[in-house]
Amino acid sequence: MPAEELDHQISPDGFQSIRLSRTGGVTTISLLPDDGADLREKEGGPIVLFAQHKEIGQALHWLATDAQTRVVVLTGSAAVFVTPSKTRSVTLKDLPPEEDWGLIEGLRRTLLSIIDLDKPVIARVNGDAIGYGSSLVFACDFIVAGQDALIGDHHLGMGDLPYGRSDFGFVPGDGGNIFVPLHMPPPAAKEYLMAARTWTTTEMAAAGMINYAVPRDELDATVRDLCERLIRRPFHALAWTKRILNQPVRQRFNDGYDAGIAYEMINIHQRRAQLHRG
Repeated sequence: MPAEELDHQISPDGFQSIRLSRTGGVTTISLLPDDGADLREKEGGPIVLFAQHKEIGQALHWLATDAQTRVVVLTGSAAVFVTPSKTRSVTLKDLPPEEDWGLIEGLRRTLLSIIDLDKPVIARVNGDAIGYGSSLVFACDFIVAGQDALIGDHHLGMGDLPYGRSDFGFVPGDGGNIFVPLHMPPPAAKEYLMAARTWTTTEMAAAGMINYAVPRDELDATVRDLCERLIRRPFHALAWTKRILNQPVRQRFNDGYDAGIAYEMINIHQRRAQLHRG
């Protein structure tokens, strides 16, 4: 990329959970830890619950018509990609029922935006990607991960992962049931989702589940090289190729998302009833 092109902030103001910046034709969406709630709290503004589920889709919708963006990179900030919070907890008992619709539809639009965006989306997995973070990773077109990152699903983890509780057992309805089987053979996908099995990112790369697993200090160079190779391709040819390749992904999403999220919501309402009785 030309040396005179420097990072600068772009996009509409008001995002709580993400920050956008551009270098050359590459727009990076940085995912803030804990949905950016700590920063919003310091600013004295209202905190949006599960903001990231909605705001990534809003940003991608805007970037779809941004002529200067050729490639999008999704990355975590700080030490993680996206994980359940270890410091801030919104319990199911605290979450208002009216938030369910916004959460479900926001997530649907975010995942569909990744599938349908006529620009490549690269997951730069700088740290742990768990649950919803895992779904985001596997929804992307390319996955470049640090060798020390943990990618896993805690929905049925039952405390076996460093994230989640021993009594936390829900259907992985946030996209894991859609995207994980596209990256893993059926036996591996079932063990990953149903028994919280994890592989190292090096093992994932060797098995073709992700593109690259590299040392942390090589992550930026590997992502930059991939971006430069993609930008050299004609925009429309690249866009139409992604559209063709993602047709079965879109079909799988259409067939499975509503069922997966519905079963998860049944689980959540069961758990809410138990909490209220308790």
